[in-house]
Amino acid sequence: MADLKELRHTLLKKIESEFQEELIAALIAEETEDQPEILTAVFPSLAKEGTQADGEFLFMPTQEGDELQFFVSIINLAKEIPAQTEYELYAAMALLNFYLTDGSFAIEPGKGGLIYKNSISMAVDEEADAIEEYMNRSMSMAIQMTDRYAGLLLEVIDGERTAEDIAMLLTGSEPADAGKE
Repeated sequence: MADLKELRHTLLKKIESEFQEELIAALIAEETEDQPEILTAVFPSLAKEGTQADGEFLFMPTQEGDELQFFVSIINLAKEIPAQTEYELYAAMALLNFYLTDGSFAIEPGKGGLIYKNSISMAVDEEADAIEEYMNRSMSMAIQMTDRYAGLLLEVIDGERTAEDIAMLLTGSEPADAGKE
């Protein structure tokens, strides 16, 4: 397990360096008793112009005898959800999550912020190149899905869109009461 932990650290450091080379602020928080080692990156204007999203990328802890390991990508989009748009956001997230090909949008338990999360599994004995490829796929998917769809949910939070608007955008359908007078 020590070798796996060291490999994970090395790969996270490599990605941290790659983000920094692309002028994306990135930093690894060391492992503690309460949390695994986490690579955090700041993405300006992801999903909606003028907003900032923080990405968190980590391996779930493994134990001796585990055959699989999991890499998780989380993009933090909004720290607070106003009470007046909370239920509309839940409805919009449910619709959007149905159509997503990977991961999901959620309200983070205990913190109440809007996040996008996906995870990818791989064997614990994968080669380093394969693990890095899995990590890159997970992170790329999180960034792409967030950039493509999170702006819609941020507009719901701001009261600029409704869940019905999201449904019409996703399906191309008309509102249920269209044409009724």
